[in-house]
Amino acid sequence: MTSFNIKNKLGDFIVNRKLMAIVFFTMQMLIIYLFINNVGKPVYGDEDFYVNEINLIQKEGIKNVLSSGDFSLYSIVGYLLSVLPLSELVINRSLSFITYFILMLLLTKFLFKKDILKLNQISLMYLLYPSMLHGLSDHFMYLLIISGSLIYLFQNKTLYTYLSIIALCGLALLIRKSAIIYAAPLIVMVIFENILTIKRIIIILIAILVILVPHIDWQRMNINYKVEIRKGTNKEWSKINYLTEIRRLKSGIFSYERPSNEDVERFENEHNTELPTRLLERLEYDIKFEIDNISSNMMRIIYLMFIMTGGVFIVWITKINNEGLHLSKYIFFSVIIPLCGFCFIIVHYIESRWVIPIMISLILSINIEKRYEQVVVSSLFLSMLLIAIARISIVHWGV
Repeated sequence: MTSFNIKNKLGDFIVNRKLMAIVFFTMQMLIIYLFINNVGKPVYGDEDFYVNEINLIQKEGIKNVLSSGDFSLYSIVGYLLSVLPLSELVINRSLSFITYFILMLLLTKFLFKKDILKLNQISLMYLLYPSMLHGLSDHFMYLLIISGSLIYLFQNKTLYTYLSIIALCGLALLIRKSAIIYAAPLIVMVIFENILTIKRIIIILIAILVILVPHIDWQRMNINYKVEIRKGTNKEWSKINYLTEIRRLKSGIFSYERPSNEDVERFENEHNTELPTRLLERLEYDIKFEIDNISSNMMRIIYLMFIMTGGVFIVWITKINNEGLHLSKYIFFSVIIPLCGFCFIIVHYIESRWVIPIMISLILSINIEKRYEQVVVSSLFLSMLLIAIARISIVHWGV
């Protein structure tokens, strides 16, 4: 048997649809195992923030919290589920995990028959970075954003389609204000998709207003979003993030050390300064730092794009090299603009979970039709899957 025939048979094997289907369901079983193994562990990272949110609603009452316009839809749902005989932490983790599985069901509906390679790559992304195991609001928000993207990509474009996308984006904004990075591009695409009639514009504006009503502070007549405060201090997250980036740039772009509240106060006292909290303040504070931060963020994002999308990223780069940079409207708005937003706005270690909806958008929008493209994606996917399983084996089973 010639080497050419061997390569052909190997290629046929790794792109075999039955093999990819078995791998997909195996990954889901492994992810379920990770959740069961993790759900009872102590609080981790930012999880205590959302536990405190539920406790606040229990103390203040849901009516008072809703009327104040100062709430997160994620915490409201968590509060409603708190009637169950479970701790707030377990409820938040379960809610995050359930939203992940709902998202996978939606993706399976659209991708399983035609693009199972894409479905597997998205599953691998979650296996490599299983942030949905933690009680955070991210994946509730991502479910809404990606649902909007799926409607845009796979459903007929009608007025009700556009309104559905805007409604989903609006609900995402009720979960976290950072959803604007993902929601704004989708809303812009909807608005400029066609030449809209006055009637359509009015309906869209009404839909946006209705969605934002719960966040309106009627006394000040503005949109009320809670400023996240680190537990036990009045230091805003922005100051903690700024010091995090200062340390990271000194240690290397892959290093990460979250400073404490005392670290922020000590730094400000030692340098007789106050760390900036807003973009314009940052530009005035140290412009060179901002340039270094943008460069560091770009390198970090390129790294994450390769690790999280694997062969899809290589296929995309190959297409750009062969065909030129002809960006579709969807890639431009849902991938390029949000990534640029992260590069220029975020002053922090860009966490993998933040770019998950962007990476899913990239995977959804790249055509993997040619056989060599399928072989590239499958080969790299299977290689990285083995690495993920090896890491899980070492961490969880001590192999």
